[in-house]
Amino acid sequence: ISCFIPFGNETSVRRTLSSIREACPEAPIYLMSVSSAEKEFDGCPIIQIKDSYNSLDTFEKIALYSETEQVLLYTKHTPLELGYKAIERMKAHLIDYRCGMVYADYNEWKDGELKNHPLIDYQLGSVRDDFDFGSVVFFSARSFRRAVRSMTEDYRWGALYDLRLRMKKIVHVNEYLYTEIETDNRKSGEKQFDYVDPRNREVQVEMEKVCTEHLKRIGAYLEPTFKEPDA
Repeated sequence: ISCFIPFGNETSVRRTLSSIREACPEAPIYLMSVSSAEKEFDGCPIIQIKDSYNSLDTFEKIALYSETEQVLLYTKHTPLELGYKAIERMKAHLIDYRCGMVYADYNEWKDGELKNHPLIDYQLGSVRDDFDFGSVVFFSARSFRRAVRSMTEDYRWGALYDLRLRMKKIVHVNEYLYTEIETDNRKSGEKQFDYVDPRNREVQVEMEKVCTEHLKRIGAYLEPTFKEPDA
């Protein structure tokens, strides 16, 4: 398995590296950075990416560096703590169900308390760009590379969304396999209105384009028929 994590706060990264190394000592770990000029940190290569962690450039580089059979992708900058046999359980589901991607329930430290964070099963119609997969996603490297090769739009923020929509089968592991730290402590009602925040408009337009192209690929897109009424 090849592991890819964002490079940010050095203390957080060291804790995440320690957890991954304990769980899978032989796994190559790559750090993804937009701004760091360094080529290595704590024995791990730093891969320079442009724009954002969710750009097509990022996933093309992950596909290039992933020479193993599985890919673990961590999507947060906060410390990650993998649970007992977490990687083995995700790998087992990947193989047993012959799928392209798996994700699992997790625990989170929130307001000084450890809480369970169960997730829901993925369905064919689960096309929302904010579907909660948690921060750890596990891929078949073959499926990952095939999906990336089929991506043609140079998305700046929507590449991960585009990638998972191209996965033929996604499986939910109904087990608590890792712990993450919640940093967005706003109330859920406040988070809900991120969608209409003008600062996020460009991101949302791109996400809508990803979804539209997906619907066209699977034959589920209907051309708009609405006409402006006569004056």
